[in-house]
Amino acid sequence: MGRPQCGGNSRGVQEQLNSNVKNIVATAGAFAAVKGVGSVITWGESLNGGDSSKVQEQLRQDTQHIACTGDAFAAMK
Repeated sequence: MGRPQCGGNSRGVQEQLNSNVKNIVATAGAFAAVKGVGSVITWGESLNGGDSSKVQEQLRQDTQHIACTGDAFAAMK
């Protein structure tokens, strides 16, 4: 476990991460996980992509891949 503000604490999304995670990627302060149905879960520092609530509806399914930079994620369908 690392610094919570940098994604080191996944307790808030732990239940969603308990099964069927295909891939996890990271920015400088956040993580994104792609699950088997193509949904995406993010956590960590919002300035580094940890808050995807504004686009959550678009990330519910069919995501094939997540690309990342130091500060952001991009979902590819």
